[in-house]
Amino acid sequence: MPEKDCSFLLKETKATSPTLINFHMTLRDGKVKRSIGKKVLPTNWEFADQRASGTGKPAREINQLIDAITDMLPGLKSECRRSGRVISCTDVHAGLDVILQDKRPEKEKALVKDMFEDFKAIIAGMKDGSILTPGKNKKKYTSETIKSYNSRTLPKLEEFYKDKKLAPTWADVDLELYELFISWCHEKDLSNNSIGVYIKCWKRAGKIAFKKGWHSNVIFQDEEFMTLKEETPDIYLDESKIERIYKQKVSNKQYDLARDWFVLDCRLGLRVSDLQRVTMKDFEGKHFQFVNQKTGAHVAIPIHQNVKAIIKKHKGLPTAISDQKLNQYIKEVAQLAKLNDKFIYKITKGGKLQVFTYREWQMVSSHTCRRSFITNLLKMGIPHAQVMRLAGIKRYETLMRYFKQTPEEAAQEVGKHEFFK
Repeated sequence: MPEKDCSFLLKETKATSPTLINFHMTLRDGKVKRSIGKKVLPTNWEFADQRASGTGKPAREINQLIDAITDMLPGLKSECRRSGRVISCTDVHAGLDVILQDKRPEKEKALVKDMFEDFKAIIAGMKDGSILTPGKNKKKYTSETIKSYNSRTLPKLEEFYKDKKLAPTWADVDLELYELFISWCHEKDLSNNSIGVYIKCWKRAGKIAFKKGWHSNVIFQDEEFMTLKEETPDIYLDESKIERIYKQKVSNKQYDLARDWFVLDCRLGLRVSDLQRVTMKDFEGKHFQFVNQKTGAHVAIPIHQNVKAIIKKHKGLPTAISDQKLNQYIKEVAQLAKLNDKFIYKITKGGKLQVFTYREWQMVSSHTCRRSFITNLLKMGIPHAQVMRLAGIKRYETLMRYFKQTPEEAAQEVGKHEFFK
């Protein structure tokens, strides 16, 4: 919906042919009435919502332009307040000049900025907390999320622009460039999920820069500028396999630490970033109690006998080990434990579906723990709502992404039904 102090009205509400859409806003020093340069049939206009109806391209372009104008106003008001004055008709017209491109004032030239410099400024704002997450909660970005922007997306975009000899400006980003970037990523044999991370960060940075008034390109709000996402067949370990890893004897101290941290998280079900924040204070009382960093959810989990034994063995938590080392050593432990079942892994890379065959031990990593925790609890028949509470998950679809029952297990379970007897 448009802001209360502005509206978008048709020039002729009973016209039988497309009529102009006008922007209206009342200010202290007068009124602004101005065409936005778009026409629509009154029968294709939602008068209450002040939006074009339908899902076609003309309606989408009109609504994107209306959104761009309404999104511009709060930043314009803030800029005026910082200057110690009230927003005026002149200010609104200047803002509309930029978005509608009716004029090319000198100050608009300042909007042609280096996209990568803006990207770096956004990352700096995420780090110092001046730029917060979208939505109602408005939290600081986590170090893992910032890493996706700083270490993954920015270098990849810089490489793409350099390869294609393109000028890094916000104004030149369009769907043609978006598709060119995806094709380039396919040439680099990148997976759809990796490409999705880059587009998600690029899109979010574009929206932040737009709200800050650094550019006037509405492409980042286009539904066709979409993030790629592919569900992959990730591994989980059932109870018997977790026990095999737990009981596997190792002579290497690093293997011992990796095994104990791995089993500990299979019994706690934490995200990797949260596991590194666990302290002995979280085990005080009858349950393990912890606040998830990503969602802010408070979880209380019964303390498994494996966890009690590991804490007793180390007289506290095991010595810290990096995620990289844990992933390296736990594969060795899993191989010693003879986790040799065949695992079929399918993924889209380079724009093509690729199928790989691995042994189970090759696929084990720190991310296996949370999937195993959730999948095993669901297989035990614990209600979905309870598992969500234990895992600190708020949405059902998120829970189902962690549920990794294999096709063979599903067939075996359904095979018990009377229909198949």
